[in-house]
Amino acid sequence: MKKFKIQHEELFEKVRERIEELFDNGNGVKSDHNDRRVIRVPKEQAFNLDGGRHLTEIGIDKLVDNEGYGYSLSALTLEQLCEVVDAISEFCDF
Repeated sequence: MKKFKIQHEELFEKVRERIEELFDNGNGVKSDHNDRRVIRVPKEQAFNLDGGRHLTEIGIDKLVDNEGYGYSLSALTLEQLCEVVDAISEFCDF
């Protein structure tokens, strides 16, 4: 089982690095909730986060819901996080 845990951690790290890469390439806009730079998440990936709130933005190190609350990247399942990063990668400039 340890091998799967390591693979899971490695994939999470690759996804986190991809997010950083997107921001390093100049992607992002000002958040609707503060002055931080974020990438807007497509409605198809607006996953539920907490108390009826849903994902609307992703920052370099956190998720942001429709009310401006922040969450760690691990608030989503790894599958959901991969889906979000795949989706935002499709429309970001490189």
